[in-house]
Amino acid sequence: MSWESILKMDFTKKPQGVRISEEGFSNDYKKVANMLTIPFASKSHRADTTPYERTYRYKVGKELEDIAQAMSRLGIKISFAEIIDEKYNLEDNPDSDGLYEEDVKGGVATKVKYKGNEKILYFVIYSEGSYTETGGKPRFRIPRVLEDEEIFTDTVLESLNIGLGPSKDPRGNDAEDDIEEYANWYNTLSRREKEEMADEGEYPPPSMYGREKYGRGI
Repeated sequence: MSWESILKMDFTKKPQGVRISEEGFSNDYKKVANMLTIPFASKSHRADTTPYERTYRYKVGKELEDIAQAMSRLGIKISFAEIIDEKYNLEDNPDSDGLYEEDVKGGVATKVKYKGNEKILYFVIYSEGSYTETGGKPRFRIPRVLEDEEIFTDTVLESLNIGLGPSKDPRGNDAEDDIEEYANWYNTLSRREKEEMADEGEYPPPSMYGREKYGRGI
């Protein structure tokens, strides 16, 4: 699926090719943060113990719990479940090693209950490529809604017609935005400028941007 198509998707509609894991929904926020891909919920929390020693306490799921507690004061209850690919998943294929399975989808489903109504938001993580025996890895496209807790909170509230909505497109991704910005800049260059930069080993074509470290970037 193209990035343009992803950006037009409605979170309330389940995309084709995915389903909710048989484990179903949970409000065990530590378990959810450990098992599901929610970058903003996997932060480490540092605590100083003595002037000579620092320890790191991992309050995994703290962000999810804080969000849930804040929403409960508005009468909103949220819970989470894993989204899995209908074709490639360990529930149906427990012996699979995951190699050469192309464009596998995953993500997080969020159930929202408010004033007797219930809806499910599907935050799908798409991938391009596959894991290979030679060390190849797919490229994952994680939506911003799973990377930023404020975007997540505002997206859930917006689904209930509460608030002004998120400040950035929750379907977007900072890396994809960088690529688009780079492509827009690159396409303004003349053919001669592109050739000169290629000779110097800097500023690759947009299709290669971000895959390797080139020059100074932009």
